[in-house]
Amino acid sequence: FGCPYVGGHAFGAVFRHQERAKKLQLARIHNARDWVTHLPFNMTMSSRGSKFQHVGIGVELPRVKRFVVPCIGRRYPRVTYVDDESYLASYWRAMRNNCFFHMPVPWKFKFVHKLFEHHKRVLNARKVCTERKHPLSNMTLDDMYEKFAGVTNYS
Repeated sequence: FGCPYVGGHAFGAVFRHQERAKKLQLARIHNARDWVTHLPFNMTMSSRGSKFQHVGIGVELPRVKRFVVPCIGRRYPRVTYVDDESYLASYWRAMRNNCFFHMPVPWKFKFVHKLFEHHKRVLNARKVCTERKHPLSNMTLDDMYEKFAGVTNYS
């Protein structure tokens, strides 16, 4: 839950190789607006693009809102998977995932990365997905790998 970047392109390539060989699976669950998951500052470029990369299936949990406006914001978790990518795609991802763009408002700064906040968002995401019959409500990690990473038959 909520881990920062742990490696670069070589680490990502080895990790994806292990995923395709069906030896490894990872669900990286993090809160939206959590700046810790975007550390260290990822604007330094290498010969293959951004210097750091997240691995595994990323599940971003949206904020729990008191008043829901249907056309503003997300209510469902967003699932991502970083596959092999070009230099420009890697650079663009690093720009979008810059820790400064994911800063919470100052009075929420110390709460966004706490365990109780993760717990609250997981319960809310499960409730919303179940009520609305969202496809994520019935997906296992194997199903997510099959859909987002194209890896099949883990069982």
